[in-house]
Amino acid sequence: MNILNDEIINDLIKNEPDIKGCKFKKMLEHSSCDIAINNVIQKPSDNSIIFNVNKNYILKIQKEPKLNEIIYQIKASKEGLSPVIHEVYECKIGDKIKSYAFIMDELDISALEYILDKNKELSSKIDVLKQIIKKLTKLNEIGIRHNDSLLRNFMLKSGVIYIIDFDQSLDIKESLYRNDFNMLHNDLIDELCPEGICNNNDIELLKDLLQTLTGYTNEKTPSLKRIPKSIEEQEEEKKELEERQKRIEKEKEKEIEDKKEMERHVQRKIKNIFDTYNITTKDEYEEKCKFVNKAVEKLKKKEEYKNIDINEEIEKAVRLHLIS
Repeated sequence: MNILNDEIINDLIKNEPDIKGCKFKKMLEHSSCDIAINNVIQKPSDNSIIFNVNKNYILKIQKEPKLNEIIYQIKASKEGLSPVIHEVYECKIGDKIKSYAFIMDELDISALEYILDKNKELSSKIDVLKQIIKKLTKLNEIGIRHNDSLLRNFMLKSGVIYIIDFDQSLDIKESLYRNDFNMLHNDLIDELCPEGICNNNDIELLKDLLQTLTGYTNEKTPSLKRIPKSIEEQEEEKKELEERQKRIEKEKEKEIEDKKEMERHVQRKIKNIFDTYNITTKDEYEEKCKFVNKAVEKLKKKEEYKNIDINEEIEKAVRLHLIS
């Protein structure tokens, strides 16, 4: 069932002569359900409408046919990075595709509106920025460069960030792209500190904050190691650090005990050498030192004793086992 009636279409594309007159047909391979319009809530000017069934959806009609925008968003939505696309339509005049249209869930507010809202807590704005960075990072990991990562292209729904508008997106392997993180950084500077509003000191402080938040770099590949951690992440990291420290201490204790046991083992070996040559006094040890040395050299060559100072153990054995 097509939900796109002529009245809605004509109203949306009346100023788009290239699209006017084409017929929209559902593309079943990209559609997951049937949605019927109950009532139109809003008709924005950018070729999209918001309509209501049991929840709000957005119908977007492209001014130019860009199937890649839909493909990239579908791929991103499977990872929870963008709104789910429920239905996709193509619009043809003859055999030529003039436009695509798709239906997705409506979101609440753009990240730009949220961050510029003076009533919002700074900590919650930072959390939004951190979500954006993590979503962008994941988007890059699944092989997509958004290529238009401005604040207005991130939307919130129930506190969760979603990425929208993939019309400029490219495969990660493409060389002709703009760095997503640098673009986000520059857009934050432009929006939070417009030219003529902030002095140089304000701008430098803001840049430092944003570099920490966005992982901004002049290099092609951004570094994300400086993203601030939440309280939960900090506590988890602290717990892991404490547990790792305990493991290290136990390993050190075991290493010390193993070495002591090996030293005791070497002492028994040396005592056996003394007994073999009937050495009971230090004078007898001096007299038969060359025989002892030959036996000791054999000990030194054994792999199991490589971490033991045999000479030191000989001196200890003389003190422990021989009479002055």
